[in-house]
Amino acid sequence: MKLTKEEVKYLLSPEFVSVRGELEIAFYLEGDAQYSECWMGKMPNSEKPDQEIFWYGLVEDGTQSYNYSTAEELLQAKVFYGKDLLGILEQINWYSLDASNFEEMWNYYQGNID
Repeated sequence: MKLTKEEVKYLLSPEFVSVRGELEIAFYLEGDAQYSECWMGKMPNSEKPDQEIFWYGLVEDGTQSYNYSTAEELLQAKVFYGKDLLGILEQINWYSLDASNFEEMWNYYQGNID
């Protein structure tokens, strides 16, 4: 599934992720062997309960995992060959959201947001 910049920002926004306390998203870069199975998400900060951690896990061996304090920091991090996530958005295929089919969960969560 493809997303626009606005949809990616919404996906990480408090309006969307308030549906659940945690969020786990899987994606890959089309035609790129290094980034063939990437993860990103949001989780509560166990050390600071009033804060969240936004994170990337970009390669299977864990050598490219990164934590950020805000969604904006995550989206602006130049971790893909010197580019940020929004800069490579056209290459990204989103396939899993909270361990389920991305499109199904995207539609489900949107239907359950007040």
